[in-house]
Amino acid sequence: MSAIFISHSSEDRAAAQEMMQRLRAQNYEAVFLDFDGERGIAAGKDWEAELYRNLSICRAAIVLLSEKWIASRWCFAEFCLAKALGKEIFPVRIAPCRADTLLGRLQNCRFAHGRRVRL
Repeated sequence: MSAIFISHSSEDRAAAQEMMQRLRAQNYEAVFLDFDGERGIAAGKDWEAELYRNLSICRAAIVLLSEKWIASRWCFAEFCLAKALGKEIFPVRIAPCRADTLLGRLQNCRFAHGRRVRL
């Protein structure tokens, strides 16, 4: 079971990889990242069903905010499903963007390189 789901634009792959590595370095082992070789979506799997399944079983979702994330319909779908399922959502800005209208009252933070991730 993945306790943390990382929602990201495919164009922000490097930031998603860094977030996963930082979480695992702090002993968050149950992290789902779609392209991860160990716990991601395997070749031949229905990727959409796998995303929904992992969102349904996670405890929290980290949303890596960027203009690319905001423009992605799939990222929006992940956010809406996580919200509808009552998951804890942690928005993290990885690039300057305007997400205030989308996220409503959720406080977001800036991704600071070299600092501990606090959930």
